[in-house]
Amino acid sequence: MFKSSKTLNNPQKGSFGYIDYTKKKALITSALSLASVLIIFFTGVIIYNSNKSLFSIIAAVAAIPAAKLITGYIVRVPYKTGDAKLYETLKAKSAKNAEYEAIIGADFIISSSSKSMGITFAYIINGKVICYTASNKTNTKETEKYIKEVFDNEGTQYSQIKVYSDESKFLKNVDEVSTEKGKECTDKRIFEKLCVYSM
Repeated sequence: MFKSSKTLNNPQKGSFGYIDYTKKKALITSALSLASVLIIFFTGVIIYNSNKSLFSIIAAVAAIPAAKLITGYIVRVPYKTGDAKLYETLKAKSAKNAEYEAIIGADFIISSSSKSMGITFAYIINGKVICYTASNKTNTKETEKYIKEVFDNEGTQYSQIKVYSDESKFLKNVDEVSTEKGKECTDKRIFEKLCVYSM
């Protein structure tokens, strides 16, 4: 099982606490980048009493990466790390299978060409991907369809993909699969692929 903790200083992609960590980091870097652009621009204005100087050109160039950082933060704003109690519940359910524990992924923001989709938790075992989203902006059916398309295009093996917005239904499905024998290589590949397509 992939283990993670919200107390880690630097949570990795796909681990619990990753969204909250990266959102704070993105806010700080965005603010610093924007401040740098403004400082460069107004330095030129003060020195030359004009906004037409080399400083303005430098500020314009610096604004491009700053805009990307700000966009990255804005995309993350609607999402947050899931409930710690639910995460502990999933770990306990995973441990029911002494032979092979499920992989518990967390804090995914899957990005397509047109939208982003939040997956709070992904319970992966025996090629099955049982997901829960706490985001009301995430359409479960569209998310299922998109993940299947990505996996099919990449040749990633799976036997089921299900996304729930109802926590009780999610946990019921998790209970149904939690004692199944996992396919270690397949399940790890699924987790890695979710990480690749997540912000």
